[in-house]
Amino acid sequence: MLLERSAKSKEKTRKFPIDARVIQRHIRRCMEDLLSAACNEIIRRSTILVAEDDEMDAFMIETAFCGANLRHLLKFVRDGQEAIHYLQGNAPYSDRRQFPVPDLLLLDLKMPRVDGFEVLRWLQLSGLSGPPVLVLSGSDLEPDKERALKLGAREYHVKSGELAKMRDFLKEVCERWLAQVG
Repeated sequence: MLLERSAKSKEKTRKFPIDARVIQRHIRRCMEDLLSAACNEIIRRSTILVAEDDEMDAFMIETAFCGANLRHLLKFVRDGQEAIHYLQGNAPYSDRRQFPVPDLLLLDLKMPRVDGFEVLRWLQLSGLSGPPVLVLSGSDLEPDKERALKLGAREYHVKSGELAKMRDFLKEVCERWLAQVG
């Protein structure tokens, strides 16, 4: 195949060959991109929203999640107010392609602005059929557990500072709560 190209400095037109392999690679990459986009629309990955204010705990969760080779999408918010905005689809979470509706919420209790108990209360009063909420808290106090479960949390777990335990916890939770989604 020959393409024509004119050089501004020279008035005459040059012809040069383009390797068919270059075109084939480009077409293959384009087709792979289109196929990938189509598959993502057909086979949606589950989204886990993590409401966690402590950067070290968030880092631990993310590291354990990556170590567990889970294929779900992990999204983080730093407090209960951000969690509510995310769940409502309010700015800056209004683009649902970038911030998909979560299939599971991992919720810390002791957070600034709006705590986890208030998020649970909001979910009860909002009428939204929100995702299952699993509390992941540093508190092992029985009154905190009872209150969270009474407000609608499906499970209550105490955070572990051990990466291997967190990884196992995330695998178990994903198998139990997200198996039917993706």
